[in-house]
Formats: sequence, structure tokens, C-alpha cells
Amino acid sequence: MRIVCYYTNWSVYRPGQAKFSPQNINPYLCTHLVYAFGGFTKENTLKPFDKYQDIEKETNLLKIPSQGDHILISRGYAKFTGLKTYNKDLKTLIAIGGWNEGSTRFSSMVASSERRKELVKNTIKFLRQNHFDGLDLDWEYPTFRDGGKPRDRDNYAQLVKSEMMRRLNIILTPV
Repeated sequence: MRIVCYYTNWSVYRPGQAKFSPQNINPYLCTHLVYAFGGFTKENTLKPFDKYQDIEKETNLLKIPSQGDHILISRGYAKFTGLKTYNKDLKTLIAIGGWNEGSTRFSSMVASSERRKELVKNTIKFLRQNHFDGLDLDWEYPTFRDGGKPRDRDNYAQLVKSEMMRRLNIILTPV
């Protein structure tokens, strides 16, 4: 049985007891953990959604008006994927997209065979560089919202079903 759990990277900014970071995750609770969210650039490469939380290597002091000083827990990717050192069977994925992303960049990424191949190549590089086992493609409403195009649904299906994607030996969850 698979138990898939999501961790939201903005949870570290919550005040008080609501604050939640990768160190608070029980690595035996789920079989698959998904780090939400990452984003992507116009050049078809994946990128951190919040570089200060996701990849920065130093802890920073963050001043939030009306809430005082907060310690920013950084290196989120490394701490998240590092949970696999405790549970060798644990799989970690990164979710890309989500409600905030809209359709403009997704639509561009899947618009042609060449763009889809480029996306796959860049995705593998990003996943390996950051030690993720897979990708959760969270394109909310293809063909709709913020720059969607009529061919988006078919182009998205071609990306997910592509021979190149199937051979990559990664976990892929199109949402």
C-alpha cells in the first residue's frame, strides 16, 4: 500500500506551534513524500519556488512586521530528501506548479515535441541534483486559467505518455 503525503514549503513561515519544517516529518509515516511546490522558468528548467527556504545554505534571520524576528529554516530540499537516510524505502518527489503557477509556462513547456524533450532533460538534471526520486506535475486546469491554450490537454498527455518520460526511471504523478 502507498501512502502519499504532501509537505508545503511555506509551512516554515507559520508562527508559533503551527510552524512546520522537514525536521518535523516522521519519515516512517508515509511511503512517498511530496515537497510542494517548485516552479519553472521560461527556459523550461525547474527552479525553487522559494529559493531562501528551498536551497539557501545558511540560516537567516527574517523580520516579519507585527510578528518579530523569526529564524528562517533553510536548505529545505536537502532536509526533505535527507529523510531517506532514516527510511531507505521512502520516496521523495517535488510538486511543480500548483494553483499559483497558472497555465502560461506549462502551455509553453508542452507546446512542441522539442520543448517536451527539453523539459524532460532539464527535469532529470534537477531531480538528480536535488536528490528527488520523482516529479508531481500539478498543472491545474490545462487549457484554462492564465494563458491556457486549446491544445494544452493533448500536449500534456503527450508529455506524460512519451517514450522518453517512461524510460527515465523516475516516479511521475500528473495531477
